[in-house]
Amino acid sequence: MALPDENAVYGFVSTNMKIWPCSFDRDQTDLELLVNDMLTIILLKYRGIDSSQTSFGVTLNGSKALIIGTRFAYCCACGRFSDGRLNDLKNKIFEAGQKICPRYFNQTVSEVMHFAALEPDFMRKQHI
Repeated sequence: MALPDENAVYGFVSTNMKIWPCSFDRDQTDLELLVNDMLTIILLKYRGIDSSQTSFGVTLNGSKALIIGTRFAYCCACGRFSDGRLNDLKNKIFEAGQKICPRYFNQTVSEVMHFAALEPDFMRKQHI
């Protein structure tokens, strides 16, 4: 059985997003990309595409949502997206993540924030 090429199915644009603060416009654009990536996953989920279980007990769609949630949490932990005008977009990411992977999304984001707080030296060395 051939597995689909994940990049052909998902084609995420947020993969290489920088985790450190940028300008407000860049932060807003990147958050919109994250929201759109999450909406893509929701659309795939409702169409039954890539809903097979992984070995970790989540679907491939859920796994992709956790990847995006991890990137989002690292950005937040490093000070990106802190402008209050971005709160609506941040809430959309949380709502989508909870809809896609209700069992693990909040836990993943929380663990990333905890790790970043405990490892400031490591985080300062990160460039992407």
